[in-house]
Amino acid sequence: MKYSILKSDATAYKDGVAIHNLDMTEVPSNVRALQFNDAFGKGHLEFELDSNGDLLPNQEISELPSWVTSIFSSWDTAKAEQDAAIAAAAAAEAAAQEEWNRTHS
Repeated sequence: MKYSILKSDATAYKDGVAIHNLDMTEVPSNVRALQFNDAFGKGHLEFELDSNGDLLPNQEISELPSWVTSIFSSWDTAKAEQDAAIAAAAAAEAAAQEEWNRTHS
């Protein structure tokens, strides 16, 4: 699985699927983004500019930091809600189509 977090956008990605408007309060203040690939067991943290306005180098990581757990727990909940809403809309559309077919045949 591939994980990405973009703090400034309040967005997290799991295998390329984005969920927006997530709570990013757990992300350390100096971290700008996270990229991690479970298949390779590695990734990196990207940092904000330091107090001199200099860009700090990325930090390589071999496991997900603990603060990522709450963000992807929220991601899972939001994704399940999104999937349920899509399924409900599809069911409503199918029911409406079935009703139309029944009344127009």
